[in-house]
Amino acid sequence: MQRLIIEASTYAASIDGVIILVGIMTTFWLLMAEGFFFWLIWRFRAKPGVKCQYVQGDEAHVKRFINVPHVLILICDVFIIVAAMRVWYTVKQRLPVADDVVRVIGQQWAWVFQYPGTDGKLDTPDDFYTN
Repeated sequence: MQRLIIEASTYAASIDGVIILVGIMTTFWLLMAEGFFFWLIWRFRAKPGVKCQYVQGDEAHVKRFINVPHVLILICDVFIIVAAMRVWYTVKQRLPVADDVVRVIGQQWAWVFQYPGTDGKLDTPDDFYTN
């Protein structure tokens, strides 16, 4: 499958995966909440001869409408946190092996880069500098 977006780093796909996971879960819960909302509007619409009832919210079956979705959303949050921590570990803790060692010296209006020579070590006579 060809990617539509050019990745700027080796970690871009992992970070995009977490963002897509959050987007999918958010979309799912939005559709569930809106569907339930419209079902409640249809189910409890005004009917001739039926008086409205005041619901206190102390009954167990009423509390279930809050507690069950709340627990399910917390479970989804755990999945998001685990995915984000895995990406964080990959990006920040598991560093790739360095290809080359370069010393960078910051001056007032310039940078000086010191590269190792053919021996691969810094501070030897074969080092070269760029400004």
